[in-house]
Amino acid sequence: MDPTQSRMERLPVETQQAIMLALPDAESLKSLALSCRSLFGAFKDAELLVTRQVVLNEIASGVLPEAVAVLEASFTTTWDRSSVQGFMSRHFDARITPSRNWTLSDALSVTKIQSHISYFAEDFFLKSSSMQSFGSHVLPLSENERLRIDRAFYRFEIYCNLFRDFKNPLFALSEQRVVFFSRFSPWENEQLACVHEYLLRVVSPVYNDLAEHDILWSEFDVDYADDMDHPEYVEPLLARGLSFLHSVALAQSYNERYKLLTPGYPVVSTRSLYDALIECNESNDEIFLEDYTADDESAHIKPPFFDDPDSARVVRGDGHITRKDAAISSTPNIEGI
Repeated sequence: MDPTQSRMERLPVETQQAIMLALPDAESLKSLALSCRSLFGAFKDAELLVTRQVVLNEIASGVLPEAVAVLEASFTTTWDRSSVQGFMSRHFDARITPSRNWTLSDALSVTKIQSHISYFAEDFFLKSSSMQSFGSHVLPLSENERLRIDRAFYRFEIYCNLFRDFKNPLFALSEQRVVFFSRFSPWENEQLACVHEYLLRVVSPVYNDLAEHDILWSEFDVDYADDMDHPEYVEPLLARGLSFLHSVALAQSYNERYKLLTPGYPVVSTRSLYDALIECNESNDEIFLEDYTADDESAHIKPPFFDDPDSARVVRGDGHITRKDAAISSTPNIEGI
């Protein structure tokens, strides 16, 4: 027995692997596996088994299919119409967790994605709850509520990966309704609209800082991003996805913000998630949902992709919801998840 070895190194391989199976996340697994030759060997002998279990420890089953979809989308550098449709069919015809041989590299990628989503989900909750009249006491998020918010951010990231090429769009906005939005219930699309508006509010102060102080932007009279009157300036930033937006949210100095938002005249797009959400509406039939029969609901209201245990509907202040209201209004509110 080598007296220089730690107790961990002297453990049987099976015990070392059992410890790895109990680790909470991929970063912890990486740190342990790289700590010494003995543990690295134990890890490599059972990499797929160990990594799969650690992924299950870290990523809740309520978001794992979405996490797998985002991972696959992030590995695809070039999309065409067929590959987008195939991707949506594989991941969103039915909600199943695809079987996958998890490498440590894949697990670390999912960890990074989840870290962005966790940051935004927590901030989303804090900001949206501060807008409500709950008094001084706000209950913490339940597990179901947290996963519902996470799924909305995952869908945002998936949309960005599939449709961010606004210069050479593969699908018209009307086609996106069939390819993407029709696979989700009206309230799931409303959830996507809520996180979209929240992210707009994250980006707007940073964008406005440059619009106010950058000489070139001032010369071209760039509009402020105070609302959705001029989404063409901000939407290209949102389309860059959650990793970029996380960096934007953390940028404090003007120089940090300047580097992130790319010096020069800002990119402009007349096509955006905002426009696609509006386009995904059916026409307003002015029929209140309370007047729908079971057949009406079956014909006009898509069941949720995720079978959320909370089936409650959001009701407008006047107590009525029309079919268009149930989908997405032109002025979504971040309080709506």
